[in-house]
Amino acid sequence: MNDEFKKRKAIVIVDDDNMLLDMYCARLEMEDYAVHIARDGKEGYRVITEEHPDVIITDLMMPKEDGFGLTEKIKKNAKVKDIPIIVFTNLDADEDKRRALGNGAALYLVKSHTTPSELIESIKKLIN
Repeated sequence: MNDEFKKRKAIVIVDDDNMLLDMYCARLEMEDYAVHIARDGKEGYRVITEEHPDVIITDLMMPKEDGFGLTEKIKKNAKVKDIPIIVFTNLDADEDKRRALGNGAALYLVKSHTTPSELIESIKKLIN
């Protein structure tokens, strides 16, 4: 990894939707973030523990390990537990929101109710 990439604020996005990953990676890179992606919770945990990003964005419904399990594992790991997590999902039930926030997520955003600009503003608030 080059020094310029290291100086930028880093984000890990964990989601199995390739179209969403492409769109948000492009948008976040335009905002000068270093973006790392993972397509399931298991891969996401590995990337998060290797990269120590400034913010984690995760979906809930994914193969191999879902976002609930991923969030629990992150919060149990002393090296990465303080990284803010944004749950970014299509699940809109109050029960899912309570569970994710109870597991340690800083924010719970529903994809269909959140614009790219709103997601970026949420990231900026968590980083600053």
